[in-house]
Amino acid sequence: MSVVSNPYSFNIISNYKVNADIIEFTPPSWTVPGSYTWIAPFTGTIQLEIAGAGGGGAKYGEVDSATGGNGNLLSTTYNVVLNKNYSIIVGKGGLSVFSDYHDNPIGEPGEASSFEELVSEGGGAGSAEYKSIQNGTNAGNGNGGKGAAYPNNGQDGWVKMYLEA
Repeated sequence: MSVVSNPYSFNIISNYKVNADIIEFTPPSWTVPGSYTWIAPFTGTIQLEIAGAGGGGAKYGEVDSATGGNGNLLSTTYNVVLNKNYSIIVGKGGLSVFSDYHDNPIGEPGEASSFEELVSEGGGAGSAEYKSIQNGTNAGNGNGGKGAAYPNNGQDGWVKMYLEA
């Protein structure tokens, strides 16, 4: 038996084994449009990637198709607290539309994605009319969900989580 003092005394028994529970954590990702709640299984810092959805395009008769704009991409760190609920929203890609000369079609803009108060905007809608197209504008840096031309819809947004390195 050994005695350690500094300033406390402990009795250490020979062949004493320390056991620890190891909790595995696989960072989640949300890629399907909708609203979600995540409950933090620890207190610490995470890395987030939040992408707004791409906008939808438009086509007018035989005129070239306008393309929707790309969504913004936000990468940041975030402090989470054990057992706290966090709100997540994944934006849906904008619908692309077609008109056969009856009106001037405008696609849908991409929806924003968010984690709590952090928001990444969606791309703008494309529009078309006789002999003229207007592509949608990119949101922010334009590195999020990709905008699309008719017949494809804009890419959905996402929220991805990584452990802080």
